[in-house]
Amino acid sequence: MASSSSLSSSFTAKSKYDVFLSFRSKDTGIGIRDHLAAALRRKQIELFIDDEQEPQKGDEISPAVSKAIETSAVSIIIFSKNYAYSTWCLDELVRILDCKKRNGQTVVPVFYKVDPSAVRKQRGSFGEAFVHHESNFSDKVRVQKWRDSLTQASNISGFYDSRPFRNDAQFVEKIAEDISKKLEDMADPPYFPSSMASSSCLSSSFTAKCKYDVFLSFGGEDTRSGIRSHLAAALHRKQIESFIDDEEELQKGDEISPAVSNVIETSFISIIIFSKDYAYSTWCLDELVKILDCLEKNNGQIVVPVFYRVDPSDVRKQKGSFGEAFVHHERNFPDKVQKWREALTKASIISGFVVMESR
Repeated sequence: MASSSSLSSSFTAKSKYDVFLSFRSKDTGIGIRDHLAAALRRKQIELFIDDEQEPQKGDEISPAVSKAIETSAVSIIIFSKNYAYSTWCLDELVRILDCKKRNGQTVVPVFYKVDPSAVRKQRGSFGEAFVHHESNFSDKVRVQKWRDSLTQASNISGFYDSRPFRNDAQFVEKIAEDISKKLEDMADPPYFPSSMASSSCLSSSFTAKCKYDVFLSFGGEDTRSGIRSHLAAALHRKQIESFIDDEEELQKGDEISPAVSNVIETSFISIIIFSKDYAYSTWCLDELVKILDCLEKNNGQIVVPVFYRVDPSDVRKQKGSFGEAFVHHERNFPDKVQKWREALTKASIISGFVVMESR
């Protein structure tokens, strides 16, 4: 990668950096930040790291840092325990999201030992930081911008801390690989025909056997006449061939049919709509196990989770309605429960979309 220019075609004329790295030194300076910077540099990715001393309380970001954000193809934000205490970091975040809105900059959040819901709702250390900010900054508009930016950034697909990985090194390698791929795609965007072939998959590894572009997994009445119908219609308008299992609600404990299992195997993408009632359906949970089995076989299938009015952490930890569903399942399906739990945990850390109630 050229050290003085970004690989993004939309930034070619003005970019100086591939990646801008936003972080709080107190939490990350000798740990994940240095590991991630090293992993990116090993892939010859040119990045900007602001290594100046911690700014004074209330200082706004310098014009040089603002310019570095503006002229980077990708911004990585490492959300850590003390991130929100830094007004410098919060101003960087506002600037990053402004660039995303104005010129399509790619933004990748990394939730390092913090839960995305804590960032989204300003809870835990993020809430404590704002108790301080509310009492120390008379500019309430600035403080609200920080809150809005945290909420917005937490809903962007990214990476959730290193717990699913063996260590930080494995975690940052995964991030570096993803960033490298994003930059390569910017430099040489793949060609897609104006319409996707209705009877064939887009992945060359699936060409011989794919029947559908998308398999849609969803749970019952809380999505049937809402997001599921809207999403299916949107995919249809783009001539994307989708499989939607519209059979009536199945009997308790029924397993997915061989036909549905085969459809999952022969779809390029599986979209999973996690909704309030999703985990109550053993059919949905069996679909999820099958989808992740196909993913783990590494045959090129893509999985996209959509968290519809549920918090990803509730899916990950089986809390809320997901926990209530498993109280029932533990009694009735003891032989299958562990597989379902593991599948929900794995799916919840895949980059996807979060759709929450509007505030």
